[in-house]
Amino acid sequence: MLRNGPSFLVSRQALPRSIRFNSSTPRPSSKQTLWKTTKKSWSPEDELSKVQRLEGVARKMIDKQRPRYVWKAQKRPDSEEEGKRLRDVIQSQGRAVIGSQEKQMYFKEDPSSSSTDEEDPLGGIDVVPGSFIVTRRNDIESFGICLGFAYEATQLLVVMFTANGDVWRPLASDITFILPSYIPLNLVERCGKDDVPVGAQLNARTEVLKRLRELVRELESKYSHIIRSIADVYAKFRNKDPNAWGEVSVTEVARMVEENPRYPLIYAVHRHLMNYPLHFVARNPYLVTQTFDIRPQNEVEELEKVLAWKRMNDGRILSFVEKAKPILADTARRLKASALEPPSVTPVSPVWNEDDRSIINFLKMSIRQTRSNQADPYSIPRSAIMRLLDPYAPTIDDARVAQILTNLGVFPPWQDLVVVQSTVDVEPEFDPNSERAAKRDKIVEKSLKSQPAPNIPLGPEDFYPSDPLEAVRHDFGQLPVFVIDDPHAQELDDGVSIERIPSEPGSYWVHAHIANPTATLPPTHSFAIDAMKQGSTQYLLHHTMPLFPGSLMHHPQAGWSLNAQKGKPARVITFSAKVDSSGALVDHQVRAGLINNIHVISYQSVDKLLGHDMEQLGLRWRPFGGPAPKSFTEPSGLSEAEKGDFRLLHQITQTVQQWWLRNHTVRPYHVDARVTVGAFPPGTMTPTLQYRQFQGFPEFNEYVVEDDSAGAGSSVMVAEIMKLAGRVGSRFALEHNVPFIRRTGEGPLFYSPAHEEAMMAARRSSGVTTDHEIASNVAAMYPANYSLEPGAHHHIGAMEGEGYSRVTSPLRRALDLVLHWQLHGALLGQPKPMFDVDWLDRFRVSFARIEKTRQMVGQYHEAFWKSMFLKKWLNGELRGDGFVPSNPDTVFDAFLIDRGKRSSIGGMFVFRACVPHLGVRGTVWGVRHDLALPTPGTPIRVRLKEVILGIKPKVDLEFVEFA
Repeated sequence: MLRNGPSFLVSRQALPRSIRFNSSTPRPSSKQTLWKTTKKSWSPEDELSKVQRLEGVARKMIDKQRPRYVWKAQKRPDSEEEGKRLRDVIQSQGRAVIGSQEKQMYFKEDPSSSSTDEEDPLGGIDVVPGSFIVTRRNDIESFGICLGFAYEATQLLVVMFTANGDVWRPLASDITFILPSYIPLNLVERCGKDDVPVGAQLNARTEVLKRLRELVRELESKYSHIIRSIADVYAKFRNKDPNAWGEVSVTEVARMVEENPRYPLIYAVHRHLMNYPLHFVARNPYLVTQTFDIRPQNEVEELEKVLAWKRMNDGRILSFVEKAKPILADTARRLKASALEPPSVTPVSPVWNEDDRSIINFLKMSIRQTRSNQADPYSIPRSAIMRLLDPYAPTIDDARVAQILTNLGVFPPWQDLVVVQSTVDVEPEFDPNSERAAKRDKIVEKSLKSQPAPNIPLGPEDFYPSDPLEAVRHDFGQLPVFVIDDPHAQELDDGVSIERIPSEPGSYWVHAHIANPTATLPPTHSFAIDAMKQGSTQYLLHHTMPLFPGSLMHHPQAGWSLNAQKGKPARVITFSAKVDSSGALVDHQVRAGLINNIHVISYQSVDKLLGHDMEQLGLRWRPFGGPAPKSFTEPSGLSEAEKGDFRLLHQITQTVQQWWLRNHTVRPYHVDARVTVGAFPPGTMTPTLQYRQFQGFPEFNEYVVEDDSAGAGSSVMVAEIMKLAGRVGSRFALEHNVPFIRRTGEGPLFYSPAHEEAMMAARRSSGVTTDHEIASNVAAMYPANYSLEPGAHHHIGAMEGEGYSRVTSPLRRALDLVLHWQLHGALLGQPKPMFDVDWLDRFRVSFARIEKTRQMVGQYHEAFWKSMFLKKWLNGELRGDGFVPSNPDTVFDAFLIDRGKRSSIGGMFVFRACVPHLGVRGTVWGVRHDLALPTPGTPIRVRLKEVILGIKPKVDLEFVEFA
């Protein structure tokens, strides 16, 4: 993906990691189109079957002699002889009907894998055509030259000319190492991108292959010479705490060998660390971080112990299996019989010895998110143990291991797998006796009592002695400020208000008043440092991990949540946008402020006032029935003038949406479902290594699907105002020359002008389109990234040179907190901001990684409970009032959202599909087709087939017919 950004890779001279490489090749703008998709590599014609079988036999005979890496350097022949041989290699590879064994192994899908692919596979890094790249998948490493990029079913693929002389199209997320611009761009352009070279392309590819193999020889040689010098890297860099993870960058290890390492050494170190997943786990997004997490010493020792037992057929594994089998059978029967009963747990006497607990802990630790570009050291021994425990399981995946641990009493039947991952820093459940919470509450008490002396550096538990912005605060008087949120929201960090401009009819000041914790909290405080490490509040169905302790957020004298300090004005930073009658942002202000007239109101009550009752309009539905929805009334205690303010705010945000429509194309919208679930016994979501007897299951309260794609509800109204605030914040920082972190994102890349026209015709009044409409017309939806430059953000509406920054959630997102500190200097008229450019750039990269982890946890957590509901309903085991009885034969309307791919299971084609009525996506099996495969957007009918509750839950759908 071609766009500007920092590169932590290597230059031709292997300069430090912080060097930047900016692409000279422009990336397509939102108005440019991709005229055709990548060429399919599979042909269904029957007449090829015989040729394929014969060539397959020949390939197997040749491949037996090949090394595990795709190409290995050999002695270089004479130049003329080499050129002729390389041309023959390139031509034979291009004509091959079946790829080599390495290629087949590389692209083979593992149905039991829990690996995931990045939404933004390159992490904002430029990969220029002509760059040398190394890709990894399924423990196969491949060397090649980047010829460009292609999109298939909105997935970014890199077109790669390999050291074997053929063209591969792996996922861009497979790239693990880059040497930018190794081959001149004009030579790369002459190579073409098709599988078979035509005309002069053969000569160009021959020259590229010569240079490529010379480089690979150099890298292979360096790797073979440095192995011994870095053999002790684990012992040197692991965490001193045997139960804690450590970290190390590729550059740090390389500097053990050379003070100023060049690219051959950096590659050699990268390869060495990648090849030892027992000790080192590549940190995502690896292309950006170039960093490895180091496994705790105790985990490594446990893993090595079980590996040795498996390798030596140690009797301790068989002993555990014999002890476990009757418990597995007994628990399975009990859970089946009690499925419709309330949840309960009964402590029992210990049944496992120390060796048994080592095996159980091994299985528990093996349930973790992995990446396909690095081997999983748990995979093989886990499969061996599981085959003894469950010999008839069709596949050994996370879901199957979790079921075994449930039947062993380690997990409860309601165990959410993502919250027990050691690498995501999540408390599995609320613990009123939490040591962490108690420690934070003590710090709150101490900090509020502390009176630091003036002109003395603040300590880690010292708040500011006084409000730094007190002298410049603007008092908004009795201007009504509306804090609109969910009824049970705890972090009230934004309010909205409106001011009319009598001299300019049709123009208004729209204010976003944002809670101002930086009036109290300095960046040196332990809470600030912890917040930057945590990244953001983590929301779970059964509890929340707030960024800051509740005892501080809601303190009656010092609370940061808006309306926490009763009878006192609330300190805010206000981002004000002047919007004209066309919906354009024509002027702006940023001020430290005080607000006095605060009204806290729920989204549902505001919707009622605006006449946007989603239940009555059919925009919210319950496909499985359930308890009657709670009714809401219009907000009480408001004057007619204040109600008029609401209606005017709604009208203005609708006008802003119309401005967006005139200046942009389309943005995606997903019809999604949400569930709520009742309580379970405290402590049960936290696994132990002892046997516990569980029964029953929590009760589900609702399964609700919403479709507010028209953008007429109160939540969209508030979101539009917060977008304006983010644009205002970026503008203000530009005006005052303040380094600032911004969010940038380009518009969609259409297949052709005709596809763009179809999408423009299909978009809703808010500019959004659905999954299946996007899949049939859009080659790619570019992910957003963080940047220090004021780039455009298509979905938000920020224009190039204006920028958009996240400044509206400082109580729940560390980035916003940092940007509030950064604004202090400008608000006070001081020339120097809090943080310099280098610090902000490092924080930008760090925060982006943490944010992706938090988002992943939230998405998988919500998917788990949604999938659990579907599984319980499908099996007739759903607890809750008013839900419709299970009927596995129920048929649902769906739409294909990709072009399908051949599965490793049975060789059949499988497709991704969305089921709008259920608010889910799933994998469709059994799609019948004659000569041509169905295209994205094709309407079909499906049944629920199976729900697989792994770390990343999956819903399998059974094809019924084309609609």
